[in-house]
Amino acid sequence: MHNKLERTNSIGKFFVEMNYDTWIVMNVGECGIIARAVYGNKWTERSAGISFASRVLQEISSLEKDERGQTPRILINTALAVNVLPESGFICTTWQCFPDFIEICSVGTNSILMSNSSIMQEAITRHSVDHLLNYDEPQRDLRWRNTITHILGNENGCHIEDIRVFRTPLLQDTKIAIIVERRLAYDIIKQKISPQNLSSFIDNWSCPPGRKNRTSVLLSL
Repeated sequence: MHNKLERTNSIGKFFVEMNYDTWIVMNVGECGIIARAVYGNKWTERSAGISFASRVLQEISSLEKDERGQTPRILINTALAVNVLPESGFICTTWQCFPDFIEICSVGTNSILMSNSSIMQEAITRHSVDHLLNYDEPQRDLRWRNTITHILGNENGCHIEDIRVFRTPLLQDTKIAIIVERRLAYDIIKQKISPQNLSSFIDNWSCPPGRKNRTSVLLSL
C-alpha cells in the first residue's frame, strides 16, 4: 500500500506522498498552492512551508475575479515577510481559476505539464540547472543538475519578472499536472501518457531507487 494521501475537489485531484512531508498542498475552492520551504531540516521546513502557503492562499483566494496578474506580487511579498533565514526561501506553484482561464504561477523545480488533446507536454520552464544546460532528460548520476536556480524570500532570490506565469482556457479536455519529481514528469512525457490515464499512471509509477515522491496536483474540469 502506498503511503500517500489522495483527495479531490471541483477541479483538482491531489496526490501527497506522506513520506515527503516537507511539501505542502492547500486549496480553497478553485485556487491552491503546492509549496515547500528550502530550510535546514524537515521540521523547520514543514512549519515554514505551512506558514508561507497558508498566507499566500489567503491572499490569492480573496482576490476579485477582475484582479488578474496579482499572484507574482503576492508570492514575492509573502515570502519576504515569512522567511527568517537569509540563505533560505520557498519554492511553489499556485493555480487560480478566473472566468475565462486558469492561471499557473511557479518558482522552483516543479514540472508543469498540460494537454488539450492526446498527450501531456511541458508548459512552463523549470528553475533548474538542467534547463539552463538544455538537458531534457534528468541526469541520474549528476543530481546537481536539478539544483534550484531561483527561490522566493531573500534579497538575492527570485524577482517578480522571474516568476513563471502560464494562462490557458480551462476547457473540458484540458488537463494540467503539477509534478514534484522530475523523473516522474519525464516518464509521463517519454511514454506519451494520455490525460485519461495520467492519474492511474502516477498512482502505479515504478519509482527508481531513492525516487519515491509522487506528490502531484492534477487540474481539470
